[in-house]
Amino acid sequence: MIELSSKGYFMKRGIACLLSIISFTSCATMQPGKKSDADFVKALEESEKNKNKKLDFLADEKLPNDEFIPPDTADISAAAVVMPVEYKEIAPTTFAKYRIQVFAGSVENAYKNYVQLSSNPENKEIYMVKDQDGKWKVWAGAYSTHADAETAKAKFIQSGYPDAWINEMKGRYAPAGPAFWVQIGSFQNEASAQKAKAEAESRIKENISIELVDKTWKVWVGGFAERGQADELKKKIQTFYPKSFVVRHGE
Repeated sequence: MIELSSKGYFMKRGIACLLSIISFTSCATMQPGKKSDADFVKALEESEKNKNKKLDFLADEKLPNDEFIPPDTADISAAAVVMPVEYKEIAPTTFAKYRIQVFAGSVENAYKNYVQLSSNPENKEIYMVKDQDGKWKVWAGAYSTHADAETAKAKFIQSGYPDAWINEMKGRYAPAGPAFWVQIGSFQNEASAQKAKAEAESRIKENISIELVDKTWKVWVGGFAERGQADELKKKIQTFYPKSFVVRHGE
């Protein structure tokens, strides 16, 4: 009985040892071997040659040519939604009798012309407005006389705006400004109006303007926000201009 027990004991110990050896060998083969410097150099060389190929050998290592892209910067251009542009009027805010209209058409092209003109520091007072028919227009400049507007129009035509023309400010686009004037003369041509203006400047220390109204050249004096101021000026100049009378800009 003792002998059999001893044999059984040694057989059990032998089986246990054998299982331990098999288990150790299996674990050893499952664990990766230590990477030497030479292995890293070789892997890096392979990485440079095959940048699009995934290397299992250094799967857990960050290679120099790997590109890290944060999740929140993923390319979503394919799913991007194009939002409509909101266009707004840029209406005149300063007083001017005339402006040069350089464009009339769609809002998209009006905006392009507005941006192009505004980018040139030589262009002053650029506006983009919408008329009652829904057409968008681009205006440039601010001119008190038709002659000044004509000179400006010629420059815009030369600079690439062949359809430029003079637009007289009226209605809701006529900005707040000196509304009341005293008219001292009315002429069929600009030369006569300029002569009358020069004579008035030698007699009156007030602002004098030439206005083209219904194809007639008008000579106006003053420019006041209130009617009473224009009435007072008319009384003062009655000696020189007995037929003068008060007019309101835009009417």
